[in-house]
Amino acid sequence: MNFQKITHRIMISLALIICLNPILLPQIVDATGNIPQSNNEDFSIELIGSYEIGGSTTDVEVEGSIACISDLSSGIHIVDVSDPQHPKKKGLYLDGPPADGPHEIHLENNRVYVADWYDGLMIGDISNPRRPKQLGQHLDGGEAYGIDVQDEIAYLGDAEDGFEIINVTDPSNPVELAQMRNFGFIGSVFIQESLAFILEIRVGLHIINVSDPEHPVLLSSFSKPTATRVIVKQDICFLAAYNQGLSILNITNASNPIEIGSLQTLTFNLVIEDDLLYTTGFQEGIKIYNISNVADPQLLTSYSEYAGDYLGIDIQNGYLFCTISKFGMQIFSTPHSTDAEAIADSIPGYNFLTIMQVLVGVFGLIFWKERENNL
Repeated sequence: MNFQKITHRIMISLALIICLNPILLPQIVDATGNIPQSNNEDFSIELIGSYEIGGSTTDVEVEGSIACISDLSSGIHIVDVSDPQHPKKKGLYLDGPPADGPHEIHLENNRVYVADWYDGLMIGDISNPRRPKQLGQHLDGGEAYGIDVQDEIAYLGDAEDGFEIINVTDPSNPVELAQMRNFGFIGSVFIQESLAFILEIRVGLHIINVSDPEHPVLLSSFSKPTATRVIVKQDICFLAAYNQGLSILNITNASNPIEIGSLQTLTFNLVIEDDLLYTTGFQEGIKIYNISNVADPQLLTSYSEYAGDYLGIDIQNGYLFCTISKFGMQIFSTPHSTDAEAIADSIPGYNFLTIMQVLVGVFGLIFWKERENNL
């Protein structure tokens, strides 16, 4: 093989590298921390949009391009967040004058399940967000506060009636399967497979086997008197407890939860995506932790620029949605936001650089291939 051919093949290889560089670029960005993995550097969130209500917002759930926001005074706001920078109101559900109003909500398959205090469990259809429809109600005189739904069964936390399990296969006719009234005020509820994690105000966490929803069985309890929210990832339970901080429990044996870590920070609500824990804590705002080592969470960043109580929180496509009492909802971009424009904006010149690299690579390949064929 002569010197010219060797030179030509080297040039073709270089052209391929140039052409592939736009594909490799995100990996380089990843490694430097702009799109974080497990390091603590350069992680930040940016406020990009807001939706003002002005009442007393408590919770938010996002599914696809729709966010549902519960407000104690005005009901459930249905908001189009397909453009996170410009959220738009689509409709209002439960817009009557309730005695207290909706607390926790669960959004699934265009149905919204609402723990609506004196009005019990409310089920609405928001497939047409401009005209939401009432599908059904379960009312037994209690005060509904917490809600989770799995496999067409609703799990309701109640201030008076304890823990309720309700079949909602036919949403127009919810049927109560079981009730555990030996508890006091049940707030937040979280379901993972056959286990229910419920929080009893002034007591703490109870773990219940609900594999037979008509015959739930209490497995264990963990004392945390000011517990407000609970979430579970695999065999790890994260327990937010207001002014008692955050407890991290190993629940491999659900009959014997073991505390393996804690955070001394004001925590009200929380959500997990991948190895990131997002929390709200009233006027302490939002805090984000790396939990790749669950026993030792590392604070990545925090945000508390609005003078209000940060309460509800959810995450969708890397965008963070947070409710603030007496304001409404704020939307934040994170390094995990999947919107192409948001990613491009975080890398100056990325679009121009990408186009130029592709053009140079393609023309280089054509030129050197023709030269080689002519030899």
